[in-house]
Amino acid sequence: MKLAADEITITINYETIYLKPTLRAAIRLERKHGFQKILTGLQEGSITIISDIIAESTVYKTALPAFLDEIGELPLGATLDLIVPALFAHVLRLAGLDEFEPEEARQDEKSKVERITYAERHEKLFQIATGWLGWTPEVALNATVPEIEAAYKGRIDMLKAIFASNDAENKQEEARKDLSLDEKVRLAFGNYKIRKVTA
Repeated sequence: MKLAADEITITINYETIYLKPTLRAAIRLERKHGFQKILTGLQEGSITIISDIIAESTVYKTALPAFLDEIGELPLGATLDLIVPALFAHVLRLAGLDEFEPEEARQDEKSKVERITYAERHEKLFQIATGWLGWTPEVALNATVPEIEAAYKGRIDMLKAIFASNDAENKQEEARKDLSLDEKVRLAFGNYKIRKVTA
C-alpha cells in the first residue's frame, strides 16, 4: 500500500467530504461491522454502512451534516453511483490493501504473513505505534496503516544499523584480546616504521 496516498474525496453538488483511512476508523468500523460485511453492504447500497464509513472517516466533521443533506436531495440510485466506488477504495485502504496493487503481489504478501484477523492486526499496529515508535495513542489512531508500517520499518533499520555496528566492534575487540603484544603493536601502528633508539 502506498505511503501518503491521497485522501478519498467525494463531491456532491457543492459539498465535498474528505475521507482518511486512519487506524481509529479501521478499528471502529471493523469492530462494528467487519470488513466483509462492509464490502457486501456497499455492494447492496446499505445507507447504514455508507453513513458509518463517512462518519468514522471524515477529516472535517463539520462537513458531514451538509454532505448528508446533499445526499438526501438526490435520487438514491444516482447518489450510490457517485459515492460507492470511492467508498470501496477507502475501505480497501482501511483494511490495509492497495486497490492498485496487482492481485499476484497481494497473494505473495499473504503467503509470507501469518493469518490474523483484522482486529488482531489493528491491535498489533497500535502496539507498534505506541510501544516501538513511542507515539501517543492519539497520534497512533490518527495515522494510516502505511504510515505506521513505514515508521516501524525505519525504526527496525535504525536499530539494525546501530547494533550491527556494535556487533562488528565487539567482534573486533574479541579478536584483539587473543593477539600477542607484538601483534597488538603491529595492529596499532600499522605501516609506521619503528626505529630502535640506542643510548
